[in-house]
Formats: sequence, structure tokens, C-alpha cells
Amino acid sequence: MSIIKDYSRTLRRAGIRLLVCLLILATVLVTFASADIPYATYNYLNDGTRIPTQHAYVPGNIVDLHALGVGEVSGPADVYVDSAQNVYISDSGNNRILCLDSAFKLQRVIESYTIDGKSQKLSDPNGLWVTDDGLVYVADTGNGLVVAIDKKDQAVRMMGKPDSELLEKDLIYRPTSVAVDPHSRVYIIASGVTMGLIVFNGRDEFQGFSGAQKVTYNVVDYLWKQFMSEEQKSRMTSFVPTEYSDLTIDSRGFIYAVSAGYEAEDVDAMITSRQTDGRVSPIRKLNFSGYDILKRDGFYPPAGDIEYEESDDGTPQVSALIDVDLGEADTYSVLDRQRGRIFTYSQKGDLLFAFGNKDSRLGNSLTPAALAYKGSDLLVLDSSNGRLTVYERTEYGDLLISAQEKYNSFRFDEAIADWERILELNPNFSLAYDGIGDSLLQKGEYVQAMEYFTHSDNMKQYSEAFQQYRNQMIRRFLLPILAGVILLAVGLVFLFRLIGRKNLAYASGSSKGLGNELLYAFYIMRHPFDGFWDLKHEKRGSARAAWILLALLFLVDALQRIMTARIFNEQYSEPINLVQIFLNSAGIALIFILANWCLTSLMNGEGRMKDIFICTAYALVPMILFKAAAIPLSYVLTINESYFLSIVNALAYIWGIGQVPIGK
Repeated sequence: MSIIKDYSRTLRRAGIRLLVCLLILATVLVTFASADIPYATYNYLNDGTRIPTQHAYVPGNIVDLHALGVGEVSGPADVYVDSAQNVYISDSGNNRILCLDSAFKLQRVIESYTIDGKSQKLSDPNGLWVTDDGLVYVADTGNGLVVAIDKKDQAVRMMGKPDSELLEKDLIYRPTSVAVDPHSRVYIIASGVTMGLIVFNGRDEFQGFSGAQKVTYNVVDYLWKQFMSEEQKSRMTSFVPTEYSDLTIDSRGFIYAVSAGYEAEDVDAMITSRQTDGRVSPIRKLNFSGYDILKRDGFYPPAGDIEYEESDDGTPQVSALIDVDLGEADTYSVLDRQRGRIFTYSQKGDLLFAFGNKDSRLGNSLTPAALAYKGSDLLVLDSSNGRLTVYERTEYGDLLISAQEKYNSFRFDEAIADWERILELNPNFSLAYDGIGDSLLQKGEYVQAMEYFTHSDNMKQYSEAFQQYRNQMIRRFLLPILAGVILLAVGLVFLFRLIGRKNLAYASGSSKGLGNELLYAFYIMRHPFDGFWDLKHEKRGSARAAWILLALLFLVDALQRIMTARIFNEQYSEPINLVQIFLNSAGIALIFILANWCLTSLMNGEGRMKDIFICTAYALVPMILFKAAAIPLSYVLTINESYFLSIVNALAYIWGIGQVPIGK
């Protein structure tokens, strides 16, 4: 029996050792597999810090277009995947369209199309679009046409240069990209056309332009332009609308368009200031009226990389977005020509992940030209080497898309479960905390949502959750809140009446002491002319009270820095520097006092250092009071109500500095 037990124990130990070896081997294999991926996948924190994440996509297949059996491929420009997962590639250098099946096997080559019984060869074809009925729309750039070709190579639709006074008569019309909406309207991008997208209706009639970019132009720019040379004026591209680079259309007819033509400085300013109005956005979503409705609710507006270097001449090296396509769960991906990277965003504008590099290694692109979704796979076309890289989505990427899809379909508990699994894989992923917070917010669990938004440092969403929670509390405790406000108002009235009586007793000489010297500041607030006269000539104040008031100013500034609600405290997570706080508050007051004394001495004034010191300290009491009031006020306001805090702080400075005596 003991022999059997020993044998069993030996087997268990051997099994454990084998399991450990397998785990080590699996870890090594995963490490080597990760090392073979020639790029990093990353995201950004709210403060702009780049953080590495698990790979959402990995190279799964490299399709060499030269090996399709049709000779060399030259300068492929666009790739399109139809609803049956067939792949179409515009081989621009060879003036043809390569049509592949879902397994990337060559099925058809389109080199020409028939018009009224006559054959017309393609010339430098670029943009492609394929409808469910098999019509291949081609931006036949060299011929100045957009043509729809059926399965028999017959041209069933043709759209040439629009008849518009907005286009220069000598403009060489070169369409480069095309898309077709569910109502057979055709949207075209043409080189050199800056009025937006060219629109043709289902009868091939020109309808006008859509989605024209707004021109940044104001009175100051106009006046300044009058003094510029012609060369300087030519460099002011902000006065000229930017043409689009590529577009696509979703099933509801909304147009996603990208532009790589904006000035880098403008895009840099948009990213740095986190603009959400889309004035210079390289990504836009246009509705039927041509208005941009793209959501930009992420940490930064969708624009590719938000961390980049500057060139030798100081130009920010922002992303140059040249193509866009739509993925699952209302996500969209854009291609960056600058660094060969792909950025995928949610419908809200959150960056889900970014990956890729610009080099010749397998899995990267040396000259990225276009991208397209093929199911859950992503295809990226390299125009210089004729490669089509197929990126396959990982389990981590599946979780991200699954969480988005469940959130969009109001399955919030399931979305939370996906985000929690993502946090297990990547605890530093701020977007996962945001995703859980969003789902809790939609469920009405506002306090828990605020906790998760705090983890992601998303104060905008935190404010929205707090607003809903505040409304809930007001509805529940309306009468107690009103009673509290009334009691507070009555208490303040009695307090100020008591202070008034104290000041009268102090003025009559029947009451003395430090407390009365401090309270006299309230009389000065209401009667500054009489108050400052008595302060100097009747000795109503004192130097010791002035020192206390300056100390209170420093204390209130320190408390504002420490205790102001997080949504209004941009320095919340930064180390507290008491020396800097002192220099910005009481320090400035002391410098002003010294400068005032120097001025009166130079001008033979009557101001003594002690008098100036006491008067200045008493004059700053409104600043102390208003700044102190702003601290609790910050806990009951939302971001959209921040102007109340601005008003309070403005009153603090206007009232305080406005009554500071200068000179005598």
C-alpha cells in the first residue's frame, strides 16, 4: 500500500513539474512571439503620457501582389473590401484594378470599360468603392472621371468635372477618392478642389459641395494681412479651406472624411488645447447637411498621435491622416502616412489603441497608402513594395470591441464585465475605467461612476455623473436643502449685524482688542473712503492685525490649492509647493507694499511703510473672503457651471485690488 502511495506521490510531483515546464515554455513562446511583432501597441493617459498595452492586432498574413500572376504591381493606391469579403486593389501604375476573392486569389482584372460600344482604358485609377450589386466605382484620375463598372466591364454611370462657377475653368480635374451612400449619391474628392466633397445624385447630376471646411479668419487677421508681402500672404494657408484626403460612408449615410492638409501648427494647437469644435480637425463625420457631428469626448480630440517631436525648423510632426475605414461596434480606424500607424477610435472619440511603424520589416509599411477592414481583420496597402499586410485581431482586441458593442446596445452589465477583464490584462488602461464609469452612469449608479472616472482622471465625465447625482439629491432632499439655505442666509445677516455693532463700539472707543481690529476690515469693505481715513488717522487698525490678514491670505490660497474640488483643480495631482503659493499670494502683496512705499518716497508723498502695510492688508480682506467661499462652492458646481467660480474669483481680485490705496 505504501508503495502505491509513494508511486502516486511521485506521479503527482512529476505532473506538477511537467505543468511548470509547460507554463515556462508557453511564457517563452509568448515572449518570442511578441518580440517578432515589429511595433508597439499603445494608448494615452489623460495627461498625454503614452502607455504600452497588449497588442490589439498582430500581423497574420502578408499578401505579395507581385505573386498574383499578373506581372509587377506599380504604385497601388487604394484597397476596398466589399460585403462578400472580396478585395479590390487599384494598381495605379499599371492602369488597372485587381479583383481578388476572400482568400486573396485573383479573380478578375479591370483594365478598361465600355462606353456606347467604345472601349476606354483606365488611366491612373485611385479611389475605389464597390456596391452590394457588384458595381465597381473607380476614381479614374487620369481620365478626369468617376465611373461605375459592372461585371461585364460596361460603364453604367459616369461623372465628369462638375459644372460649377466655384471651380476654375482651367482646373485640371483629377478625382482621387469616391464613396456611394445608400441612396446612390456619389461623393467625390478631387485634387485641388477645396470647397469640400463633390456630390452627384442618383441621376448623375451635380448637386453641389458638402462638408466644406471652415476658414479661420478674423478682424485682426484681416488688418494684419494688409501689411504683409505677397509671399507672406501665400503662406497664410489658414485662410484657404483644406481639401480632404479620403472618405467612407456608413450604412446610415454618414460620411467619415480625413484630411492631411491642415497646417501642422493648427493641428498642434487643437491637440494641445483639446479643442472639440472640429475647426481644424483632420477627422470629420458629416451628416446629410454637410455638418460635422463627430464626437470628440475622449481625453484628446481624434487626430492620431498626440505626442510628437518637432522638425529642425520647429514644425510639429503631427500625424498625416490619409485614409479612414469603419470597423465593428461603430469604431473607425485612420491611417497615418507620417509614421505608418493605425489609430482606432470608439464612436465617442476615445482612442482604443494605436500600432504600427514606418519601415520595411514584415508587419510594417514603408509607404502606407490605404487601409480597409475585412471582417475583423485590417488590411494595409504598401504602395512602394506592393504588399498587403493582413492584421488579425487578438483576444485583447476582441474584448475592446466586445465592450464597445455591448455598451452601444445598452447591455451595460456585460460591458462592465468585459472592461473588468481588460483591467486584469492591463491595470493602467484608463479607458477601461472610463468604460465602466460610462456603463454605471447609464445605469444610474452615479456615485460608483464618479469613483471610476476619478481613477481615469476624466473630470468631464465625473462632472456629468456628479450633476446627475446632485439632481437626484435635490429631488430627494429639496425641503431640507431649502431650509439649510434659509438658515445660512439668516445666520449671515445676524453675523454681519453683530460685526456692525462691534465696529460701532470700536469706533466710539468703548471696545478695543485684536478681534475688533480684525473685524474693522468689514467696515472698510462697505465704507472704503471713511474706513481708510479712520484706519490711518484714527488708528482703527494695527500692524499685528495686518500680519494676521496677510497670513490668512496665504492660508486661503494654500487651502484653495489643496481643497478645491478636483474637477476645478488642474494641479490636484501635482506636489504642493508652499513657497510658490506664498510668493503668489502674500509675497506679491509684500512686494506691492514695498513698491508703493518706494514710489511715495520718490515722489515726496506722505505714505509711511507702516501705514501702507496696514492699509494694503486690510484692503485684501475681500480677496480672502471670496477665495474662501469659492472652496465649498467648487463642491456643488459642475464643469458647465464653472463660470460661477470665475465670477467669485474675479470679484475677489476686483474688490480687493480696487480698494488698495496707492500713494498716501
